[in-house]
Amino acid sequence: MTFNPVNAILHIANTYLYPNFQSNIVLLISDNNQMETHCGKCNNLFVCSAEDISRCHCSNVRLSAETTAFLSETYFDCLCNDCLKKVDEQVTISQQYQFPTQRADFQEGVHYYIEGSYWVFTELYHMLRGQCCQSGCRHCVYGYSKKSGSENTKSGKN
Repeated sequence: MTFNPVNAILHIANTYLYPNFQSNIVLLISDNNQMETHCGKCNNLFVCSAEDISRCHCSNVRLSAETTAFLSETYFDCLCNDCLKKVDEQVTISQQYQFPTQRADFQEGVHYYIEGSYWVFTELYHMLRGQCCQSGCRHCVYGYSKKSGSENTKSGKN
């Protein structure tokens, strides 16, 4: 990869000016339109080729139509292959359950777990809910971050 002044500016901005900014800011752009970016879910660094999706690492991951539809409703931009596979598994599992509408429908360990005197909702519960409540939930599957006061990655998503 050759030196690119834009990369240097982005790196400085990410490191020193906005170190706590929770976004999927591009760190490096190579001459062939590949960029190093962080996964919006696990924060691991990987190379993305969104400009030429056929060359992107994610083109090797087979996702169900349901997973693709789910991801279109999230705040994530690029996800690493491992996270894409996990989301696909979660969507498949979620199809076996219905959203609990009555207190008696909730299953401990499936929809929630107890921490102290609080119910903590699981990723499955949030997926079954069908939309982000934008409360900054611990196990949000939609990529919303209350800490930054906005979405983790995509700008303008409501």
